[in-house]
Amino acid sequence: MTKFDIRACRRLADRITAKADAALDYPTMLAFDGFARAWRRQVDLLEIDAEATASVDAYIGARVRQRRHELGLSTKALAELCGIAVEQVERYEAGRAVIQAALVWRLSQGLNRPVEFFYPERTEG
Repeated sequence: MTKFDIRACRRLADRITAKADAALDYPTMLAFDGFARAWRRQVDLLEIDAEATASVDAYIGARVRQRRHELGLSTKALAELCGIAVEQVERYEAGRAVIQAALVWRLSQGLNRPVEFFYPERTEG
């Protein structure tokens, strides 16, 4: 989900909370309060997921930059290898854009590394 979706869920939770506050009877207030809590939990989960995704994008971008430097390639040369714009390579390396799976594969081919090179090692937790 996008940040817009997180904000939309947060606004909905706020509106439901307002309805709970304005409820005229206790059972209605409890029902609205339960719905509001559920939406707030959903917002929390979405924010955690967004943070995790952003950290993986940053990691992959750092690995792309690392390997590009090892090979002595410019961003322009890497962009030409992968068939993308130079600006897009810069966004990927900075972790500001999501790198699609097909592009990770093309990067692995262009940078002569296995796909696994670009992903963090999995830790059991």
